[in-house]
Amino acid sequence: MSEMINLQTQFHLRMSKLINNINIPLFLKEHYSESPDWKNNNDINNMINTLIWMTYSDEEKKNLLDEELEDYNKRKKVGII
Repeated sequence: MSEMINLQTQFHLRMSKLINNINIPLFLKEHYSESPDWKNNNDINNMINTLIWMTYSDEEKKNLLDEELEDYNKRKKVGII
């Protein structure tokens, strides 16, 4: 259990450090600070997914989000959503 608490503590310390980084634009700081996956994340799987997301380049993130939007719009069009 203490390992889990340590992992959560390290995750939150890292997220705080990123939010306080002076090189990050204000709009991203606001996004990060309001995102439940950044500030209030206590689920180990979500923490890992957040860290993985951070490793993607901006282009990879854009492509992944574009794919999600395409999939969402296709499912909405056929009435699945």
